[in-house]
Amino acid sequence: MIDQAFRHGIRRFVSFSPTYPTMDRDDIREALNWFRAVDPEVVFHEPTNPRGMNFELCVEALRDAGFEAEASQFEALLDEDTWVEYALKQIRMVREVVEELGGPTIHTWPDRTLLRATSGELRVRLVQMKQKVSEEAW
Repeated sequence: MIDQAFRHGIRRFVSFSPTYPTMDRDDIREALNWFRAVDPEVVFHEPTNPRGMNFELCVEALRDAGFEAEASQFEALLDEDTWVEYALKQIRMVREVVEELGGPTIHTWPDRTLLRATSGELRVRLVQMKQKVSEEAW
């Protein structure tokens, strides 16, 4: 199917959202290498956010499947300070790995809670990410 998209010039985009607290640099690199094979114009990225029922369902599903350690990692994100630390780390890792790989283009959407929880130059950079218009031509 992807080969047909290439042959027909169909534009390709990837949503790398959300990235999970269980993902490390190697996991992110592996995913981004897969995405590079699709040659997307843009990869849209956002760390997982612990708000809403879907998050609770994920924690419950992990526990039901016997993944207690992973469920605990997710559940820890209910603490706002822990979530902010995780989200900033994920954003930084994804952007660093993209730079190491030489692409693809990443468009990150920092959550407004993350913006409120940061200050100084870091907050300025996050606001710029959030306000940046994605670069693909329409």
